[in-house]
Amino acid sequence: MVGWSTFILPFLFVLTPSLLMDGSWTEIVFNFSRVTFGIYLGTVAAVGFSLAPLNWIGRIVYAAVALVVVLPPETFQDAIWFNAAGVTAAVIVLTIDWMRQRALHRQGKAAEVVAMPY
Repeated sequence: MVGWSTFILPFLFVLTPSLLMDGSWTEIVFNFSRVTFGIYLGTVAAVGFSLAPLNWIGRIVYAAVALVVVLPPETFQDAIWFNAAGVTAAVIVLTIDWMRQRALHRQGKAAEVVAMPY
């Protein structure tokens, strides 16, 4: 289920040369961080668990945000702004997920939330 990243990484290496340490150090650090974060978001969508089990809508939201974050900035002009919007949306989604988890924990339903959905 988590092997999707091994499928997408070769394409990212070809489309984003800075992942192969070809470019300035700021570009290398930015793209490595962006792709690592995007792979985390995609894995959350594939597994269906972030801080709590996700329903199918949450999985779709995480998958869409992951695709926007992983989109190579060299794809088209101003694609970097799509990456920035994706990272911002991911932070918002993770914050909402964290707040939902805390609210359930305060209500004493944390044991129900931690149970895996399988």
